[in-house]
Amino acid sequence: MCDFRTTSGPDLGGSAPIAILGLWAALLVWAGCTGAQTTDDTGYARLAQSAWQISRIQEDLTFLQVGRTSAPDDNAGYADGIAYVAAQMDGLQPALATSYAVRYHMPPEGDTPAKTGSNILALVAGADPALRSELIIVAADLGGIESHQSLAALMEIARSYASDATRGYMPSRTIMVAAFSGCADACSGLRAYLRMPLWPADKTRAVVFLAPIDPAALADALGPLAEVLHVVELQPDAGAEDQAQEVLWMATAADQVLRRLAAGSE
Repeated sequence: MCDFRTTSGPDLGGSAPIAILGLWAALLVWAGCTGAQTTDDTGYARLAQSAWQISRIQEDLTFLQVGRTSAPDDNAGYADGIAYVAAQMDGLQPALATSYAVRYHMPPEGDTPAKTGSNILALVAGADPALRSELIIVAADLGGIESHQSLAALMEIARSYASDATRGYMPSRTIMVAAFSGCADACSGLRAYLRMPLWPADKTRAVVFLAPIDPAALADALGPLAEVLHVVELQPDAGAEDQAQEVLWMATAADQVLRRLAAGSE
């Protein structure tokens, strides 16, 4: 059994399934009542266009390279890191109530000790009545020292979708933007989420993960969902002058995959 809680709130306990189903239903109703419209390839203010701000990505990298999100979860720097990443989700639907940060605890299993940590989860409501009950997850490692570029790309993707939402542009399917902790520890954050998902597992149509990630550990954690896994690798751009431009390349590549999947074409 696994429970989720916000970083500052109480355990959900037995009310968790009700809260989760309530969020799912509320999000679908909200998407249907906002007048949001689905978008085609020209509808979004896409990531590769002028809305991109390299300076913002550079700020993210400067913050993340200090290693705050990879510190022990009882470290003050870790709380600062969680708060920073969660703040980049502003404008999207928080996973639980008003919090993007979801605290989890997994009890020991056999020789595996208990694990605790925090995931950052946010939702972009789908606008197509026939497809918005289906979910696409885009995710990155929250705590890996070597994965700060992937996490920066994920944050910029989140900000882009938040910007799109202010103009009424929304994907056909619902998207979850997720930063999972414990990816270097048998993907414990992802495993915790899948034990009590915020969206029905049988409605999850794809998982887009921004590398680096151990593919075997990821596939093992995903179980049946490994069949719908897409991994976007960070490939240095020959024309990139710094890491921020490489992050831009990765986020653009991931967005192209997301756009196709969220449109319901696959």
